[in-house]
Amino acid sequence: MKKVVIYGLGKAFDNDFFLYEQLPKLREKYDVICGCDKIYKNIEKYGIDYIERGEHLNKYDKIIVTSNRYYREIRTDLIVNFGIDFKKIVSIENEWATILGECFNAEFFIKKNGVEIGGPSDIFDTIYRKVKTCDGVNFQSSTEWWIDSGKGYKYKDKYLGKVIIEDAVNMSSIKGEQYDFCISSNNLEHIANPLKAIQEFKRIVKKNGLILIVVPKKESNFDHRRSVTKMEHIIDDYLNDISEEDLTHLDEIMKLHDFDMDIGVSSSENFYDRAIKNYDNRCLHQHVFDEQLLIEIFKYMDINIIKSGALYYNYYILGEK
Repeated sequence: MKKVVIYGLGKAFDNDFFLYEQLPKLREKYDVICGCDKIYKNIEKYGIDYIERGEHLNKYDKIIVTSNRYYREIRTDLIVNFGIDFKKIVSIENEWATILGECFNAEFFIKKNGVEIGGPSDIFDTIYRKVKTCDGVNFQSSTEWWIDSGKGYKYKDKYLGKVIIEDAVNMSSIKGEQYDFCISSNNLEHIANPLKAIQEFKRIVKKNGLILIVVPKKESNFDHRRSVTKMEHIIDDYLNDISEEDLTHLDEIMKLHDFDMDIGVSSSENFYDRAIKNYDNRCLHQHVFDEQLLIEIFKYMDINIIKSGALYYNYYILGEK
């Protein structure tokens, strides 16, 4: 395994996401030897030894810089003042995008034409880099998370494809078997009838087309007090053709929602006022998912499962029509 140094032991290092999500994934891929910074840090509690900066860093295969904000400054410092080979210095942002790409089998998406429902999404960074095109579907032109610029579907100023304004459960303007893939992140939980949406995902991809879905782990957000939705309930909603105006879960959500973890909500009253207008804003998490529920859903919808897994904040599943 390649020997790696973690550079930057400040806030970008000392947080749960890096320590419990990124660092374990890095350790699966590399021999993480030590950590380094301008100032000495006591990091032995994380199972990493501290080393001083210097020319000796060149003996390691890779130096991963945790600070995206100061990456260029740090990179220049290491090259100019310590003679570090520039090819060995990488940002955690790019390294993490690569790791996620490996989780999602991003190589399957190379030069493919597809569509994303409810994005754009940082978690698909590596996929965006590999695809030929990716159209974007949102239920309206201005949502809580995205505004149509009128310049097409974009991610970090990269043009991906066209914008399509359609509801995920009824994308009638999109022809059947049009795309090589359909991806969606942190979107399915906002849909009252998830099987109806996935039926549409399946309809618009070609035979052997890919479907990749990412959903949030309840433990990482304001849903942590709620139970994972039963498959029987998901099926009942599908068979009963539940509409997106449905507010069946509102009482449960009001009782169990952790308002302290919901950024932008000032009070339970404010949340309720927004929730009763959910058809217009789609902010509610209608259902709560885990990996097993995603597997059951794909099996029910007759989608061949390629892989599924868990990240620190999310579950994911990749399948083939």
